Amino acid sequence: MTFSSGYLANLGALSAVGGPRTAFFLDDHVHASLHDAAKIASSAQVSTFAHQDLDCLEGLLQAAWQRQLRAAVVVESVYSVLGDSTDLAAAAELCRRYEALLVVDEAHSLGTLGAGSALGQAQLLDIVSSESPPILMTASLSKSLGGQGGVVLIAGADAPSWRAHVINTARSFIFDTGLSPIVAAAAAEAARLIRTEKPHRGLEAAMGTADRVLTRNPILAQHVEPIASPIVSVRMPDAASAAAAASQLRDLGILVGCFRPPSVPDGVSRLRITLKSYLPPQQLTRVLGQVAAVAAKAWGAPSACPFAEDDARPAEKKPDQVLLQDPETIRAVLGDPPRFSASNALTAVQPLTGQVRRYLAREGLQLPAVLASADGPRHREVRKLVAPFFSPGRVKQITPRMQEVAADLAEQCAQDADHGSVDLADSLAGKLPPLIMAELTGLPLPEFNQLKRWSQDSLELFWGWPDAQRQRRLAESAVEFHHWLREQVRETDDPETLFGALKTHGITEAKIISFGYFLTIAGQETTSMLISTALYRLFGDPGLLESCGNTDTGEAASRSVVQKSLAHQSSVPTWRRKAEYSTVLPSAAGDIEVAAGDDVLLQLSGMHHSDPSLAFGYGVHRCLGAGLAEEEATVAVHTAAQAMPHSCLTGAEPVWTSLLSFQAPEQVLVTSGDDCTDSRERHQI
Repeated sequence: MTFSSGYLANLGALSAVGGPRTAFFLDDHVHASLHDAAKIASSAQVSTFAHQDLDCLEGLLQAAWQRQLRAAVVVESVYSVLGDSTDLAAAAELCRRYEALLVVDEAHSLGTLGAGSALGQAQLLDIVSSESPPILMTASLSKSLGGQGGVVLIAGADAPSWRAHVINTARSFIFDTGLSPIVAAAAAEAARLIRTEKPHRGLEAAMGTADRVLTRNPILAQHVEPIASPIVSVRMPDAASAAAAASQLRDLGILVGCFRPPSVPDGVSRLRITLKSYLPPQQLTRVLGQVAAVAAKAWGAPSACPFAEDDARPAEKKPDQVLLQDPETIRAVLGDPPRFSASNALTAVQPLTGQVRRYLAREGLQLPAVLASADGPRHREVRKLVAPFFSPGRVKQITPRMQEVAADLAEQCAQDADHGSVDLADSLAGKLPPLIMAELTGLPLPEFNQLKRWSQDSLELFWGWPDAQRQRRLAESAVEFHHWLREQVRETDDPETLFGALKTHGITEAKIISFGYFLTIAGQETTSMLISTALYRLFGDPGLLESCGNTDTGEAASRSVVQKSLAHQSSVPTWRRKAEYSTVLPSAAGDIEVAAGDDVLLQLSGMHHSDPSLAFGYGVHRCLGAGLAEEEATVAVHTAAQAMPHSCLTGAEPVWTSLLSFQAPEQVLVTSGDDCTDSRERHQI
């Protein structure tokens, strides 16, 4: 049955079902049209139950059963505000047990899920038997189908009788104006397309992208509702911040819903994102990155380099370490491994919960000390084997290939910028280091987005401050990454590759996996972050862009940009050591007492630093990939400046990743041509 709107479809369905001995039980979050319809239904008794609380619903059904009332349960398959989904199988089982009618509003799930709808996905339309009460499905033709109107469909052995009843008693059907033939035909064709499941596959990919982008920043992640549908809900601090964010995004050409009291069922203001199946993945990633930046800033995420000017640790976490900022004191600590060991360098900053530790143990995730966290012979053994792969000679040898890859990436970025915008953090900085690392070492390379997610999740797990719930999610990602690495190590025997060389020299599988794990997240990923920071500086300053693109002097200017980034805004602004003995450290600010067992935090980068080399450490643990990282960043800056000479920063000011030892702008959004204006006032370089 078709109606001229989804509102009238809901009104007609419930008014036809209602009666003197009928009890409606509505989920507290169902659409206003369903609440209105239940109230209008003749003499029906109306109750609500707490959102998604099926135990509460069962109590209501049991009471109705005892009073011999006809019960009708009213839910949405996907809710319009939170975007969460109902356990329809469980709800249908309760209705079968208590002989209750189930009414499901599929306005936000029709055409967006597998099998065409949530009821279809749950296979409930196929298993309704003569012993089961019917299921009424209502839906709108104006959302995923892109048309107009609403429908009521009925499943069950007695469906024809129920259909006749609704036709003859639903006033919003009897006295409604029918759909025009053109509108009806368009809806029918859209329904045919849905049956191909192509839109669903596109939306499923979009949901994965939304989860990856919107939950990347740990400050914002806790305010993103679980993504179970193409409706994505982001909680905001208050109504004013939600309205301001929606307005800012609208000015950027991004339309999001702004839900505020009294239109939200739980009184929480939100941004609502409706995902589209037809947006290209890169465009969707850029758009969601803008939404994430605006929303995260409302929650206090930093929009400038965290450790450039100050100690960026949360106030309550500062007592956990002794902070050292004087460069000479830092060199003294790093140059004295017997007194300041590397044993805590890769220890989780936020202690893992017992549940997470047990989970990691069950999954076999072991990360023994190998290089950055090992001292003495254990450190020297592996360092000696790894060093040749990152020697100055090897870096020089691969530089022409590095320039070639960077030029190809930059050219594609320039084309994208000419047609709108491009995120250089993703399209250039995120791809160059893993591609070169794979060629230099023979290490395997997973899909870029997968590699990025594994890296970012592990950085936060070990160097962030995640709560127990987020720890579990990050740990699952770490296990996935660890298992993938284990398979690669087992399949690699070629002694010309880095893993193969370690195997040949008797390094255990567990140590090779541990080395590969931290090489990826604390080596390769930090180079991507360094390049992002340098590119952010580059495109925020037109004069700098011109000098770095110069054919004769551009390479030297680009290297200067990278060195200033390393000195003041390094992607690795701090590192840790553990004091083995109590001592007093002299510094420019006065003597500092350090007790045995103290965690010592060394600030390697900031405005008070002038030496870029300290960003890579000092002494026996100095980063083996320092030369490679600096060369990759220089090539990326120089190549981007030449390929995109008339480009500039655009969009919302990015937020920065802010972990204990890692920082970078999360987006470097660039445009070119007529859209390019001097944006230095909006972007704090």
